[in-house]
Amino acid sequence: MALTPHSTVATNPREGTIAAQLAVIGPHANGFHVMRIALAIVVVIYHTVLTSDGPWWDMLYWYGDFRGLLLAMLPMFFALSGFLVAGSLERTPKLSQFLTLRAIRLVPALAVEVLLCALILGPMVTTLPLTEYFTNPEFFAYFRNIVGDVHFTLPGVFQNVPFPNVVNGSLWTVPLELQGYGLLAIMMILGLTKRRWILAALILGVCILEPIRRFAIQEPLIATGPGEGWMLITCFFCGMLVFLFRDKLAFRFWLGGLAFVAAVACFHFRPTHYWGAPLIAYATVVMGLVKIPRIPVISNGDYSYGLYVFAFPIQQLFAFAFPGIREWYWNGLFTLTLGFAYAAFSWHCVENPVLKRKKVILAWVDRTITSFKSAVRPVLAPFRGRKTPASPESQPGHTAATPQP
Repeated sequence: MALTPHSTVATNPREGTIAAQLAVIGPHANGFHVMRIALAIVVVIYHTVLTSDGPWWDMLYWYGDFRGLLLAMLPMFFALSGFLVAGSLERTPKLSQFLTLRAIRLVPALAVEVLLCALILGPMVTTLPLTEYFTNPEFFAYFRNIVGDVHFTLPGVFQNVPFPNVVNGSLWTVPLELQGYGLLAIMMILGLTKRRWILAALILGVCILEPIRRFAIQEPLIATGPGEGWMLITCFFCGMLVFLFRDKLAFRFWLGGLAFVAAVACFHFRPTHYWGAPLIAYATVVMGLVKIPRIPVISNGDYSYGLYVFAFPIQQLFAFAFPGIREWYWNGLFTLTLGFAYAAFSWHCVENPVLKRKKVILAWVDRTITSFKSAVRPVLAPFRGRKTPASPESQPGHTAATPQP
């Protein structure tokens, strides 16, 4: 199925399917909005344990009975992203425009976070003299976070907190999302996004075969840590598959709940992580398509990205400023209060203003690409092996003119 703006799925969805529910509730369903906020809050609350008590206590949770449920949170983020990105891809099938939209959605808020941490937060809390801080190679390396080359440290910053030497632990997922976009771009170039059955065979083949391989090599059963990078990318593409097959997949809330329980069970054990990817993708989309009333406080903007990106430095700041308070709930209250304030600033002053100019940005990108092609075409012309036009005498049926006396 080609990703086209006027597909039959969109105009004539089969009743009882995800496509039908999507047509009723709209592509910007409030359920997706609430789910993004809820998942961001869950990640923040989990990080309060990490930043308040340190990695040793954090591991106790991953070895506990709820590790499957904890591990489901980031896969839900990535699956939801894959579903929504697939919708964006259908509306903007041109590769340059699609990549531009992804860049203007991610980079501005990320750049502001990096600048604030490096230029304001870092100098406030560093143990080094400011001259040494601003000339240290770590300081300059931190700016590479803007392009997805993640660096967690700033010179002399957060050295004496329970989770030391990490400014923003949440950034570890940024390269994974960029890798997902990069792989999707390659699939677009190869034409795989127009062949959903081939794409499904590739992605589901990985989900089915990878656990079998892990059982064969007797990989340990215990799952620790927040998830494997490639598994999260797989969840991204499983979310994309749910969108591509929305005309085939039934919309049933009970079925989504059952898929969620099964996914949590798969995430509980390390070898079966990949079996949980398509299950959590389906469950996430079903939950996101449930009709939820608008909540005035959080319906004024998409605060999930700003909260996710900047909450961790706030948590580290709390641990630094109040070393005698180790209770996670005080850390969480402090972080959510300042985090939502920052998220509102990020949305209204950074993210949304850029998104409002996306037509101007896309037009500029198209003009730039056109100008580049026009400049390069004459340079490449001699290397293309272009044939010289045949002379008239060599054309079939040509009769030479006879000179008149």
